[in-house]
Amino acid sequence: MRQHGKAGRAAWCGLFSGFAAGSRYNRRMDRIEQRLAAEPEPLWTQDEAIAFEAAREAINAVMSICTRQIADEERKAEPDTTVINALESRLLTLHQERTALRVTDHAGIARVRKEYGAFVRAWKARPAPLAAK
Repeated sequence: MRQHGKAGRAAWCGLFSGFAAGSRYNRRMDRIEQRLAAEPEPLWTQDEAIAFEAAREAINAVMSICTRQIADEERKAEPDTTVINALESRLLTLHQERTALRVTDHAGIARVRKEYGAFVRAWKARPAPLAAK
């Protein structure tokens, strides 16, 4: 936001009739500027927010893969409950990790993006399974 200050604003407003120094418009602008000056600084940057959201999306993608693996296992004629239980346990762990992740946890965000991002890329790059006949 461009700040003119009182002198600059008065000069700028002087271009228009009815906006003389001390006018209702200038008093209103003073109140607005005071409120804006009192607002706290943001708690995080845009880059931090983007990294945080990317980490959450990586966790969401891994959770989606786990859900798919559970569904695939349950569709089998004889599902392996050990595999299903392990995947459900991983889902719970991923959910807890996503819930605990904070935008200011730079190391945790970097780890999640690196680890889970690589896992998701590898999953997407794998050859498609052959359809059962």
